[in-house]
Amino acid sequence: MLTTPPPGEGETDLPPEVREEYEGMEKWLDEHPEYVHDYFARKAQQSMVDGWLISHAISSSGLQSDPSLTSSSSSNSKPSSGANTPVRKISAQEFDKGGILKPIISTVDGTPTFLDPLPSNSGQTKSHRKSKSELKALDEKELMYELVIDICNDLDLRSLCYKILLNLSIVLNADRCSLFLVQGKGTNEKWLVSQLFDVSCDSTYEEICEREEEIRIPMGTGIVGYVAQTGEVVNIPDAYQDVRFNAQVDLKMGYKTRSILSMPLKDRDGIVIGVAQAINKISPAHEPFDEHDEKVYHFI
Repeated sequence: MLTTPPPGEGETDLPPEVREEYEGMEKWLDEHPEYVHDYFARKAQQSMVDGWLISHAISSSGLQSDPSLTSSSSSNSKPSSGANTPVRKISAQEFDKGGILKPIISTVDGTPTFLDPLPSNSGQTKSHRKSKSELKALDEKELMYELVIDICNDLDLRSLCYKILLNLSIVLNADRCSLFLVQGKGTNEKWLVSQLFDVSCDSTYEEICEREEEIRIPMGTGIVGYVAQTGEVVNIPDAYQDVRFNAQVDLKMGYKTRSILSMPLKDRDGIVIGVAQAINKISPAHEPFDEHDEKVYHFI
């Protein structure tokens, strides 16, 4: 009879005869991918999907994997050893339409996957999102886990973007984060519009939605416009020492910008469709964003 090893034990800890049997099973599964797909489609639970996404997302981010994250999501299951990374793919058309959208996750081989939420009669309880105080208490890897769960479960693009910026402000320890989208496709003139502006770890989704005033930035103007036009990442330790910075925004908002980390958002074809920006790293000595922040920012 085949016995399952305790969670956390690797295959090298198994008796030789059990390990040999496992290897034979794995070889058979490798040779019958259609059966594996059919079995997974019929039997896999949401926790197994979450565990797969978490293990691949964390490994691709360059962070050390924490076994407790995957074991809590997929009990007694071993993460896949594959190297392909699930990436949240958003087209320019989706941004323009807005409204209710089904999240799309594509692996690096280009295969799209649609993850539907569990039906209400499935007997499984929908996971409850952690409070802001709970999110602040999480470490970097645990925040990545929360972000993966949000991508799987949230069908509203604006709400999902809010949650991503919220997690981003926490993991980067940034005072504020904003999202700008490129408008004017197919015309001679393009500009950026603030889709979500000044999201902090204390912001609520309702507060963000109530803000009616939008900020319009011409393509190539200011730091956001520069990032959108060039597709380059910009990390500025002192905003007022950079000629691209527009101090009028600070005057209008009654705010003092110090450090800036600005990242382009690109579609499948490498076209910039938006810019995400983090403002003012929160630290005792007002240190700017560093290379590690850029790495985490790029992954998210």
